[in-house]
Amino acid sequence: METKVNLREEIRNAYNKLEGAFTKGNVTGVDSIYVENAELLAPGHDVAKGKSAILKYWQGIVDMGIRKVELNTDKVEDHNDLAVETGTYRMYAQANQQIDQGKYIVLWKHTDGKMLVERGIWNSSNPESLQFLTSRIPQHR
Repeated sequence: METKVNLREEIRNAYNKLEGAFTKGNVTGVDSIYVENAELLAPGHDVAKGKSAILKYWQGIVDMGIRKVELNTDKVEDHNDLAVETGTYRMYAQANQQIDQGKYIVLWKHTDGKMLVERGIWNSSNPESLQFLTSRIPQHR
């Protein structure tokens, strides 16, 4: 299916919020890009269910020293009330030291006039990074 230009813009605007939270070192307000019952399927962790658990997960990432995240959309498929996005990511610690990189899939849902994240999953392309990240972020159930 052909992607609407404004859909890519909506996704980019949502990611600007998430990326900005890492730069600031505070994820407050990031939950606005998620539906109420969203799920985050992070590698090496149980599913984070709901906005509160997702915020705790992202704050754990910030607390361990991640200060920059780059999310790059490769493809978006528009299915009316849902959209499927695939892309790549990179995570950096202070001093722009790259900690991780990988790929992701996000399911977006049209809710209250905007696209919000319903589910997100990603996988590291670097096994050493995965071990580093999963050993430092507490499980959120």
